[in-house]
Amino acid sequence: MSEPLIEFKGVKTGYGHMEVLHGIDLSVTAGEIVTLIGSNGAGKTTTLMTLSGVNKVWEGEIRYAGESLNPVPPHEIVARGICHVPEGRQVFRDLTVKENLILGAYLRNDEEGIQKDLRHINELFPILEERQGQLGGTLSGGEQQMLAIGRALMGRPKVLLLDEPSLGLAPLIVKDIFETVQRINKEEGMTVLLVEQNANLALQMADRAYVIETGRITLSGDAKELANDPKVREAYLGGE
Repeated sequence: MSEPLIEFKGVKTGYGHMEVLHGIDLSVTAGEIVTLIGSNGAGKTTTLMTLSGVNKVWEGEIRYAGESLNPVPPHEIVARGICHVPEGRQVFRDLTVKENLILGAYLRNDEEGIQKDLRHINELFPILEERQGQLGGTLSGGEQQMLAIGRALMGRPKVLLLDEPSLGLAPLIVKDIFETVQRINKEEGMTVLLVEQNANLALQMADRAYVIETGRITLSGDAKELANDPKVREAYLGGE
């Protein structure tokens, strides 16, 4: 495997005095889709929040493109090409769809490029073009998820962090969203780090996978192989 684009080396972090990640090692190579699966409270969201700089590294190091992210503030991490689609979507409810998307480009000043990317987002998610004057808070859950992904893409990321994109959505909407993410990965070479409650779907979509349990990485490998691992099937795939 080539040199990792993202690398966690013995990363510990948490909230207050409570340690949540107990020295995890994880890597993502450019152009991959890597998924992190585990039960609720295992540390999946904390992993993404730490990569985004929202949580500080207590011990260990996160490296991106060969440089340490430990001292880098969140806005600079975005500027370097890592954009986060948070759990629960968190769209700006009182702003229109178009305003939400424009905010995703807040670090950019290339107006022509921004307009081009808006057209690209509308092509990826045609419903957003129909809803561009509608307030974000009035959209359905699936439309809000599309908007949250579109907002992140407006930052022209090299790496897209997706936290529970299927949460609370109908299966057909989930299928559409995952197909679009795969398309972005294949056509644009965008690297994706995915946290997903639907382990079966995540393992089908990803190139590689990590299993996290109570803040520790317990398994890792090719996603398709892990999908056939008896322990993974028993714990996360309903013993299928």
